[in-house]
Amino acid sequence: MAAVFWPPMPTSPLAMPRTEPPCNIAWPASGLLFSTMSPQNMVMVTGPPGSMVTATCPSTPIAPHRSPSATLRSPSSSSSGIHMPQKVLISVNSAPAILNVSPLPSCRATASEDANIVMVGSRTFERMHKLGQGSFATVWEVREKNTDSSETVQEAPIWALKYSSPVSEQMLEACLLEAEILQQLALMLPDEVVTANRVPQYVAHTLRTISGARASASPRCKRGQVLVAMSKLDGKPLDQWLYGVDENRLKTITMSELFDGPLPGGQLATKNFSGACSTAAALLSQMAPVFTALNGIAYHRDVSAHNFLIRKEAGVEEFSLLDFGLAVRASTWEAQCRSKSICGDPRYFTPTAWTLMALGLKATQAMPDSALTFSQYEKRIDHFSFGILVLEVLFALWRGPEWEDAMLGQEKEALATAQKAWRDFWAEAVGLFQKFHGDGPSATRRALIQANVLSQYKDKLTALCSALRLAHDAVQSGLPALVFKIVAELADPQGTMCWQDIKASLDDTEAAFGQTKVRSNTEADAENVASAQQGSALVPATEDAAWNWSSALESTASWVAMRLTRNMLGLALVGTDKPKIKKGSRRRKTALC
Repeated sequence: MAAVFWPPMPTSPLAMPRTEPPCNIAWPASGLLFSTMSPQNMVMVTGPPGSMVTATCPSTPIAPHRSPSATLRSPSSSSSGIHMPQKVLISVNSAPAILNVSPLPSCRATASEDANIVMVGSRTFERMHKLGQGSFATVWEVREKNTDSSETVQEAPIWALKYSSPVSEQMLEACLLEAEILQQLALMLPDEVVTANRVPQYVAHTLRTISGARASASPRCKRGQVLVAMSKLDGKPLDQWLYGVDENRLKTITMSELFDGPLPGGQLATKNFSGACSTAAALLSQMAPVFTALNGIAYHRDVSAHNFLIRKEAGVEEFSLLDFGLAVRASTWEAQCRSKSICGDPRYFTPTAWTLMALGLKATQAMPDSALTFSQYEKRIDHFSFGILVLEVLFALWRGPEWEDAMLGQEKEALATAQKAWRDFWAEAVGLFQKFHGDGPSATRRALIQANVLSQYKDKLTALCSALRLAHDAVQSGLPALVFKIVAELADPQGTMCWQDIKASLDDTEAAFGQTKVRSNTEADAENVASAQQGSALVPATEDAAWNWSSALESTASWVAMRLTRNMLGLALVGTDKPKIKKGSRRRKTALC
C-alpha cells in the first residue's frame, strides 16, 4: 500500500563500475568500508568519490566496520543459526577515487540445473515455496543446504530469500542498501533485541547477473537481481491482526466499520483501557531499541501496520519490524529530502509530505510553519509514523470509555475527548489514503488543494496532540499516562522525545508492566472462552478481553519477514517546481514502492 507521490528531482545515476568477473560494487559515502580483503585477491576498481563501493566474496559475507577498534559481533548460532566466518576488515577515513578491492572468483549468485537450488555467494539454498510476490520482488522460504553430510534435512536452517528485480539504478541502490542496513543492525542491536527477532537477521546477499535466454525472458532484470537471505520471522501482519481483513479491503472499508465493526476476524474493541495501553506500551518498549540503532544508519520511511508482525509467546505480545526497502541513509537524508521521492503508506504521512505532494517544494517552504513541519519531515519522519501507528493500535483495541465503569468522571471525559480527536484525525488520513487508491494521485492532489484538506489535516493533528496531553494529565495510572505522553511527543511537530528517552522512560515501569500484561492476557483468554461457550457477544468487563490466539492464528502460521516492493507510480510536478523537460525526451518518474 506504499506509494510515491512526488518524483525525485534530476540526479546523476549511481556509477556502477564494471569489473571482470562482475562484482557487486559500492562505496559508502560515509567513508566506511564494507568488504573482506585478502592480499591474494586484489583488483583495481575506479569510482567517483562519494559513490558506493562494496564487494561480495563467495567465501565471506560482507560485514560493516566502523573503526579499527570496533568489536564485531555476530549472532550466535544457537540463537539465530547465522554462521559468519572471521572477517578481515579495513577502515578508511575518506572516500578515495581509486580503491583496491578483492576480486571474486564467483561474485554472482548462480542457479544449478535444479531451478530450486540457488547459490548466494558460497551458501546454497533450496527453494521450498513462495511466501509472497509483488511487481518487482518475490520472497521464498528456503532451506540452506549444508555440505556437512551429518546434517539431516530437518536440522537444516530455514530462511527467507528475497529476489528483487530493480528496473533503475535508483532501485538497485535501494535494494543493496536494504541488505547493508540489515548487516549493520545485526552488529549494533543489543543481544537481547537480536535474540527476540525484532528485525530480520541478515544471512547473505549478492547481485546476480542475468544473461542469455534468461535475460530475454525477464526484461525487467536487465540490471540483474539482488538476492537477500535473512531470517524468516513468525507472526501475523499487524493490520490483519487488528482488523481481520487484507490490505485491499482497507482501501474501501467505511469508517463506521473501521471504528466500530463488525470485523469478526480481528481484534477491534477487544481490550479494556489498561489492556490496550499494555499492548501499546509493549510495541513502544520493544521497538525503541530498534529505532535507536537504526537512527544512526537510516530512516525506514515506511513505518506502518503492514510492516510489523505480531505473535504471542508465553502470554506476551511480541512485535517485529520488516521491510527496509524504502529506507534512506541517515547521513544524506537531510540533504536529499527536498528532492527524493515521497514514499510510504499515506495514512502515516507527515503534514509536510502531504504539502509537498499538493503544492511542491517552493510553496511548502514558503508556508509560515514550514521550518517546524519540515524539521519533522527531515529528522523525525519515523517518529511521526510510529506514533500514529501506536495510536492506531491503542484505539483499535480499546472498547471505549463507555465500558470503563470504574474510571473516574474526569479521567473518562478526557479519554473520550482523546478518542474523538483520534477518530477525527484518522478518518482524515484514511480518507486520503482511500482517495489515492480509488481515484488516483492527480485527483487526490486536486482535493488537497481545492477543499483545503491540508489545513484540516494539520488542524486535526494539532487537536489530537492537545487531547493526548490532556489525557496524560487526567489519567491516574502510571503506564497509560506514560503511553499518552510518549505518543503525543512522537506525533507532534514540536515533539523532542528521542528513541533513547522512550526506552528509558518505559524501563522504570517494565517489571510491573510485564507482570500486569501476562496476568491480564491470561484472564482475558479465560473470559473469551467463557463468552464463546455461552454463545454471547462481547460483554462489559473491567479485565482485558484479549483475543484467543490459540484458536485463531491458523496454527501459528509463519508469515514472510519482508514486505514486497510496490507498483511503480508516475506523477507530474505542479506549479513552479515542475521540471523543464527537454524536447524529445520524457522524464521518467519511478517509485521504489
